[in-house]
Amino acid sequence: LNSNDRLFAEVRDRHINALQPLLRARAEEVKAGYDERHAAQTVSEMRSFLKKLGGMQQQHKSLATHVNVAQDLHRRVQRAEFERRLEAE
Repeated sequence: LNSNDRLFAEVRDRHINALQPLLRARAEEVKAGYDERHAAQTVSEMRSFLKKLGGMQQQHKSLATHVNVAQDLHRRVQRAEFERRLEAE
């Protein structure tokens, strides 16, 4: 995770409760991109889709990473130990 990742740049300063709607919206965008393959009927439309495919796959991979990290963070902040540490600070 670094600032070269567009999604990381979007989520890095957000509260954990704001991540789910953002990640869901990005997942819908990725799905919509993949769904474009169904609309491609001509060779040029297929070629256009294939040009975008690499970028979509990278977005998909990045999104999967961020979803996994967000799930892990969510589990950690739900623990009683986290609450005790937070209160101590």
